[in-house]
Amino acid sequence: MLLYTHLLFSLMIAVITKLDPLMMIIGAALPDIDNPDSIIGQLFKKLSEKIYENYNHRGLTHSIIFALPLMVIPSLGIGVLTHVLLDLMTKSGVQLLYPSKTRYVLFGGTLITGTHDMIASIACIMVMILC
Repeated sequence: MLLYTHLLFSLMIAVITKLDPLMMIIGAALPDIDNPDSIIGQLFKKLSEKIYENYNHRGLTHSIIFALPLMVIPSLGIGVLTHVLLDLMTKSGVQLLYPSKTRYVLFGGTLITGTHDMIASIACIMVMILC
């Protein structure tokens, strides 16, 4: 999924749960530090390249082992999990149980990055308006 979809989805969850929206947004952006071409990867280029070289995209930073320690700041950890949840619904899936190489998908990986992002984002905005 694209960054704006991850951010809107985490913001929607923050609105519904009354969690810290800033920490949720940071958490939602954080897993893509493993992609040097992502916005957060560009901001932290050298770190991002090292993570990508060692763990690949949608590996360690898209796993439970990455999210759990971040739960010491619940909004941050839940933000990470919102990112992982959306990426679980794509065809590429994620290595949820890293270091296992198995990639997991939900709902048959029906979401296509770039294609379904706008629909998901509009749905998030509508839910926030209704809340």
